[in-house]
Amino acid sequence: MIRGFGLLKSSSTRHVLKDVYPTNRILSSVYLSTSSANPLPAPSTNKARQQHQNEKKSNHSDEQRQKMGNYYSMFIASAVGILGSSYILFQRFSKVEAKELLEDDLALDLVDGDANKKSSGQEMTLHKSQAGFRERKIIEYENRIRSYSTPDKIFRYFATLQEAYNSTIYMVPEDFVRALTPDTMQPLGLGLDKFKKFDIKKIGPYESVHFGKDSVFHAFGDGGLISFSDYIFLLTVLGTTTRQIKIAFKMFDLNGDGEVTLEEFKKVRSLFLSMTTTGSRHRDRNTTGNVLSQDVNTGLATHFFGENGEDKLTVDEFIEFKTRLQEEVMFLEFCSYNPRQGKITEIQFMEILLIHANFGNQKHQKVVKRFKKAFEMEDGEEGKIEKIGITFQDYLDFFSFLRSLRDVEMALSFHTVAGQAINKETFKQVAKLVAGVDLSDHIIDVVFCIFDENQDDHLSNKEFIAVMKDKMFRGLNKPKDTGFTRLLSAIMTCAKSNIVEAWSKPETSQ
Repeated sequence: MIRGFGLLKSSSTRHVLKDVYPTNRILSSVYLSTSSANPLPAPSTNKARQQHQNEKKSNHSDEQRQKMGNYYSMFIASAVGILGSSYILFQRFSKVEAKELLEDDLALDLVDGDANKKSSGQEMTLHKSQAGFRERKIIEYENRIRSYSTPDKIFRYFATLQEAYNSTIYMVPEDFVRALTPDTMQPLGLGLDKFKKFDIKKIGPYESVHFGKDSVFHAFGDGGLISFSDYIFLLTVLGTTTRQIKIAFKMFDLNGDGEVTLEEFKKVRSLFLSMTTTGSRHRDRNTTGNVLSQDVNTGLATHFFGENGEDKLTVDEFIEFKTRLQEEVMFLEFCSYNPRQGKITEIQFMEILLIHANFGNQKHQKVVKRFKKAFEMEDGEEGKIEKIGITFQDYLDFFSFLRSLRDVEMALSFHTVAGQAINKETFKQVAKLVAGVDLSDHIIDVVFCIFDENQDDHLSNKEFIAVMKDKMFRGLNKPKDTGFTRLLSAIMTCAKSNIVEAWSKPETSQ
């Protein structure tokens, strides 16, 4: 019975399946036809999935770039903070002692009343080689002011006179040279914003003990005194080459006659200011009153263009003015060493030549030691070279030789390229033929003693030219900063380039 029921059930099931199968077949065919007519959105789904993955990658790369940007920002901030704090601490500790010494000496000087008794500009200049420990600290502090401060601060530090009624600040020629010359000390009792009061109407024109009224400094309208605008102008003249002067005059000589009018000269002066380190660095200071006048000094305009301002100035006349200015600055520098019988020592002349040299302490000491060994007595014996002193004419001849330094450099380089050593005879011949100057044998001995490193009687050409260029421009062609700002600028530039590179790489790969 049970078996029969099972057979019956299975047979009935077969009938049912047979009935259903055609239906399933029909549904399958309908499904397939529907699928072929309207396919499922599988590709679009894949595209959406891929887009979603790309968005995730993009978000991830954005997060990476943001992290890298944060890391670089933290690195830059840390570097700036460390370098900045180190620099500030160095400056603070190096300045404190010198400034305290300076203020102590100033207080003592004012108590004694010496600041009011001294005649301006006539004090004996103290050089670093003559100074003790206290004075050396002050001189090092003043050297940093010369090297890194603005023209306004340098002028206010080394100027010695202030008019009693309108508070106008003036330099005397000796102050101007002291501001230019490193390793020289400002007279005690004077310094930053410390001046001697005077009435310009009562004292009359200033006359230096070294010059008469025919001095080039008397071309200015304040009786031989130098105002702030005059100070900037003089620095600009000294920092401009003869070749640059000729080009500037040609640019503003509208009719081509080799002369410029007063109005044209104002444009020439503005061009000189933009070309020199001092002029481009200056910013007017209304708080201190040191504002650069746009007009030419009245006395200078009269000197160049006559009383009515209608005369014309030639380029040769202006170059002659510059030459006279250089020679008078040199003479004041020469006299600051207190020459005896019109001569300074060979060591003092070496100091004059190397005063603007970019030597480190070790290098400088090595040169001085070698120089002293050649000129001074040791163990009861005379030095290798006789000490006969240096006259101002010797110094002037050597400076005339330096005026042709560009041609001299070319001539000396020809000898170097040809494999010929530059000995004393060759050096003297170049000076005679190229510069038209007959240098004395003693001056040549001094120069070779400084720049003959190997002591083989051959000149170190490159070093000699580099030092003499700095001497010619009195350091006015050097950048007036510590290099710290340039270091920060280099760090920022490097960091920016790395960030830009990090941002651009993922975009390029996509």
